[in-house]
Amino acid sequence: MLTRARSLFSRVFSSESSTSSARQDEPMKQVNDELENMNRTRANLRYLHPHEKSKQDRLIHSMQIAISRGNLDTIKRLLNSSDININHRDQYGMSYIEHAILMGRLDMVDLFIRYGCDLFQGNSNGHSCLYDAIETTTNKSTAIVRLLLESNCACLRTLDVVTLTSLTQIAYINCDDYLLLNEHLLLIFKYHMRRMALDVLLNLLSYFIQTNLFLCKNDEYYGLDSTKKTIFLDFNHDYISLFLKELQLRHLAKFKTKIQCLPTVSSPSLISLTNNDIQPCLTQVDNSVKHVVELKHLCRFFIRQNVKNLKLSTIAKIVPTVKLQDYLLYTPI
Repeated sequence: MLTRARSLFSRVFSSESSTSSARQDEPMKQVNDELENMNRTRANLRYLHPHEKSKQDRLIHSMQIAISRGNLDTIKRLLNSSDININHRDQYGMSYIEHAILMGRLDMVDLFIRYGCDLFQGNSNGHSCLYDAIETTTNKSTAIVRLLLESNCACLRTLDVVTLTSLTQIAYINCDDYLLLNEHLLLIFKYHMRRMALDVLLNLLSYFIQTNLFLCKNDEYYGLDSTKKTIFLDFNHDYISLFLKELQLRHLAKFKTKIQCLPTVSSPSLISLTNNDIQPCLTQVDNSVKHVVELKHLCRFFIRQNVKNLKLSTIAKIVPTVKLQDYLLYTPI
């Protein structure tokens, strides 16, 4: 009887232990299944990632070949693909639009702009796209500069201005390239003069005005004829006229002071500028200011002639304040 009871108890406890161990094994089995699924997913990702990377490499390589050959149809077909990055940089840090600018391809630059490339990113040296365009001395680059400005391109950076106004480059200036650079800079001023910082604007203007005078004074060293000398002096006249037109008389004193700060040239074969060389520019500034004042008085004269013939009620509607009426009608011209 006792042995039979013991065998019964042993059966009961052994069945309970087996069921409990089975219950404990179930969640462990689920965890193992999930880990196996994760490992399979990772293996698939590792398998797909090189495939996607190789696809990107093929697209980039195809774009570089198309740009070097100037094949617009291929470039347009690649840009229509959603997998390509239009602002990608190659191993030299150059973007696609930078290659197009340096090649002087207006149609290619226009294509990249229409597809939304970043015009505010700098090149590998930290210069702007506009600097690359004005430094490219090809006949087609003027149209590229105009296209960048019309596309609301970022203006010149501080590094661009420092590089453009470096005194160490004066002795190595090529006159034809510098004429084209003056043309580009005048175009930039027409678009960006009011948006440029005053210090940057004054540094650029004073440097190019003084450098143009310096080239004219050392005409034998640079091989300038009378025609090119006249063109350089005309650029100075345009710079001063544009400055007075855009900024009027607000910063005139700073402008004149900046022009009078003459640069020092270390080369013994070059003749430095003197105050007498700068005086014609200062005279032009003074004459332009007088012309602005005379034009203002002439406008007042014509307004007075027309306002006098009107009734007082009409004058009160046109000119709201009594002080302004007295200024237009009775203040001596």
